[in-house]
Amino acid sequence: MNLVLRCWFVVGAIAWAVWPDEGLGQIPFAAIRGTVSDPSGAVIGDATLIIRDKETGAQRIVKTQRDGLYHEERLDPDDYEMEVSSPGFLTATYGLSLRAGDQLTVNFRLQIGQLPETVKVNGQISGINTSDFTLSGGVSRFEIENLPLNGRNFLELARLEPGVSVTSVANPGAFGNNYQRVSVAGAQYLETSVAVDGSTVDDRINGGTALNVSQESVQEFQISRFNFDLATGATGSGAVNIITRRGGNALHGTSFFYYRDHNLAAYPGLQRDQVTVRAS
Repeated sequence: MNLVLRCWFVVGAIAWAVWPDEGLGQIPFAAIRGTVSDPSGAVIGDATLIIRDKETGAQRIVKTQRDGLYHEERLDPDDYEMEVSSPGFLTATYGLSLRAGDQLTVNFRLQIGQLPETVKVNGQISGINTSDFTLSGGVSRFEIENLPLNGRNFLELARLEPGVSVTSVANPGAFGNNYQRVSVAGAQYLETSVAVDGSTVDDRINGGTALNVSQESVQEFQISRFNFDLATGATGSGAVNIITRRGGNALHGTSFFYYRDHNLAAYPGLQRDQVTVRAS
């Protein structure tokens, strides 16, 4: 091996060690881009965008370039407040919801006015995905909290997406976790990649995943169908991208209990005591 090949080998090994999740797993973030312009459509350079997370209060400040373009990546999936301002224009405030895997184009048009004045737009703005060709959908935190689940397995909600089936395989051996197998568009479950916060949790031997994440700790999850994007790792059919909850400034918690009344459950006939007529 000559010196050049050795150098490339070292660089590749360092890149593999530093960015393993984004190379093999899915990216648990969102990104937005777009332009800021005036009422006539002329671009506004050096405009200021403040992207503020409503849950945590964390914010990022982005400046537009000379051509009026802005671009911000690695945003956590959450609800945001967008504040756009520039000298000589009214400051505008918008609401924006980002989900895992979003690559949205959001354009803003400012109105001429004095700087201290602010225009607050009620409601949410939406963007258009113009950067990739994926077919995907997502299950939000609201659906995870409110839809009934059998066995508290949140992956059952993947059935809400067209062409997706979920199978839970019991594991009676030494390991207590069951295998959750997700099949996309009729493909084998072995071809579906499952990731948690960008790290792959696939079971390479049995297929699916045996990692049972608590329902309370899941913020949302994205289901990609027919996605050949490098962000989904080595998969040609589909992928499940699970995003865990990161908390916020408000104090909250959950509690639950499990109870099954024997009067509402069928008595196992094969285990019936022949002496005792009535089950206790």
